Amino acid sequence: MTRETYTKSEIDLMHKPMHDKLDKILAQTIKTNGRVGRLEVWRGYITGGLAILSILLVPILIWSIIQMFSLSNIDEKISSALQQELNKYEVTIE
Repeated sequence: MTRETYTKSEIDLMHKPMHDKLDKILAQTIKTNGRVGRLEVWRGYITGGLAILSILLVPILIWSIIQMFSLSNIDEKISSALQQELNKYEVTIE
């Protein structure tokens, strides 16, 4: 079995295509990591905004619903009170 000996420049020449591909992979990885980082920041803003909206809007919606039902109850009370008052003054004509 014979062993071939190569010089450093020959070895570098053989490995050059592999190094070029690795450099391209590294460049793409750096670009992709930057995009992913920006997306993560954007997602954080959206999540925070939705949390703040939820904290503010849910109590307002609950309050609105309670007010809506309590107002309808007040309308019924006013209507019945008015009807009772009108019944007191009912005049019959003969």
